[in-house]
Amino acid sequence: MFFLAFVANAQETATSGSEIRTLSDLDPSANSRLISAGSSSQILDFRLPPNISAQSARLALAVRGTAASQGELSVTVNGQPAGQIIVRATENSVIDIPGDMLQSGANTVSLTANAADGDWLVDGRRSRLQVNFIRARRPATLGEVEEALAADFGAIRRVAIEDTRGPRAVEALAAQAIALRAGRVPLFTHDRSGADLYLVFESGGDLGLTGPEVVLDVTDGVGIHVRGRNATETEAAARLFAARSFQGLGTRFTIAEALAAPRLQSDAAPALTDDGTELSRFARRSFPFGADHGARTAVVLDQFEGDSRLAAFSLLSRVVLTTGEAWLYASYGETTAGVSSDSHLVVIGPDITEDRAFMARVPEEMRAALRAADRAVGRRSGFRLAASAYAESEDGSAPEGDPSGVVAVFEDPSVEGRWIAAFTAPDNTSFADAAATLARSDLWLALQGRAALWTASGITPFDFTPAPAPSLGQRASNLNFYPREFAMAFFTLALLFVMRGMWLRRRRVHAMSKGSR
Repeated sequence: MFFLAFVANAQETATSGSEIRTLSDLDPSANSRLISAGSSSQILDFRLPPNISAQSARLALAVRGTAASQGELSVTVNGQPAGQIIVRATENSVIDIPGDMLQSGANTVSLTANAADGDWLVDGRRSRLQVNFIRARRPATLGEVEEALAADFGAIRRVAIEDTRGPRAVEALAAQAIALRAGRVPLFTHDRSGADLYLVFESGGDLGLTGPEVVLDVTDGVGIHVRGRNATETEAAARLFAARSFQGLGTRFTIAEALAAPRLQSDAAPALTDDGTELSRFARRSFPFGADHGARTAVVLDQFEGDSRLAAFSLLSRVVLTTGEAWLYASYGETTAGVSSDSHLVVIGPDITEDRAFMARVPEEMRAALRAADRAVGRRSGFRLAASAYAESEDGSAPEGDPSGVVAVFEDPSVEGRWIAAFTAPDNTSFADAAATLARSDLWLALQGRAALWTASGITPFDFTPAPAPSLGQRASNLNFYPREFAMAFFTLALLFVMRGMWLRRRRVHAMSKGSR
């Protein structure tokens, strides 16, 4: 009976899949990769989870030669020759890779160019890798769940986190733990049945526990249970979940395993220079909010329910990916009341504009961005524009504009050295959609200024900081002269000389006429 149940479960979970990703999506540095003549270069590395069986792969390369329009490249996968590929600058060249050449964990693809063909340049945006696989089983250990989160194909992407309706620290820390393991912002969802992974939180003395622990449960989907004998221990288990890696672990993670486990860190933080504005620094380093694991930061999750809750998870995930580690020691709440003035403040939610005490601190740039966001969704001063107030769609609902959000980072004008970051939007729906757009796209690295309005189409920065008056030397150094300006200057100078000559001649003639009298 047990064997039949096991077979039935295996048949239920074995599903086939196929995913396509561009090379620049897998590795942004592969957007323009040079393959030198007569040498080999690794163009791609990607990860596969341990619970899938790769059936085949197809690599479509878009390359152009520096010396030739056609040539031959040798393809190597995980150190094994995969064959030759004829490449042409006018079309993508395709090579099929057998599934037995792929492996769980890290995989690499290298190209070697013939010396006679010259150099080749790989276009990562137009090159694609497709992997066909069978998801043979569910992850069997916490270590395998961690590998599946970090995988590039067949990965765990949709995550459901239980709404505890209680202290929010456990949920916020769990979202950060998932993002750090995945190296990207997951797709958070309410639907546990449609999720690849679900998280639940349990507290109680009847669970037979000896302390905080994290347990894997695969009886009904893939679930992680964060547990403790009371609410304090459950929060401690959530901190362990966000602080330590599951690498090499089985189905249970307790304090004993945590002491020997490596720190949980993400290398997804961009090593890019900022432009000196508050938002640009925040998007790249999240300083000073993430310093010391957020020990001096209070996070306020305003209207933490429904889609706004998922939006907060997405934004928090993107922030800690910038920091590289979870904000383990930050305080998490749902109101700014009671937050110490010694703590930096991060406020996330659509209703923060109703907090008069908070809005009294915000700079004019954020107010301007909020007015622009109102106009972006067809509202002005809390009311829809007259033209749209009577316009309705076929189902009777009023049409909405492009979802937009507002973000600002500024120093508290009433407390020196205290910094505030705010994410908000004109309404709940706009906030949920806009937050997902910002957190999962390159718009994040485009943030600049003191405040910014973002939509799916781009970033509008706001910075009213007056620029210092340039000195005379700086003005002179910024002058740009072009041939037209030089010609005009010489023409004016020549005209002045002609006019001066005419004036002097007239004076001489006048003097001579007076002398002859």
